[in-house]
Amino acid sequence: MLGQTFNPVEDMSTDDLAAKVQQRYDRIENLDRESSRDVALLGETTAATRYAGEARLVDADATVDVYVTVTEPVESGSDFVLAFGGYPQVLDEQGSITAMIEGVDHGE
Repeated sequence: MLGQTFNPVEDMSTDDLAAKVQQRYDRIENLDRESSRDVALLGETTAATRYAGEARLVDADATVDVYVTVTEPVESGSDFVLAFGGYPQVLDEQGSITAMIEGVDHGE
């Protein structure tokens, strides 16, 4: 529409965004929704969903079980901001992912 901005992530769910991550990064596969929780992103409460999946190691014929967390986007001025991060399942890094999300600065 003339005079209106369009941002495709505005109405995307975390499942939609996780699918985009898999499409963009072909070494992350088989993401299955595991849990969801509320987090603060740019001072707004939003959902952060954790997915279990696999990441293929570069130059190796091996995979690592990983967790990938994706937030729903929040509006910041005329932009939409989301966060995602991942780590091997053998590590307990959920607290680090939460700190990363809560530390996002859009810097307008």
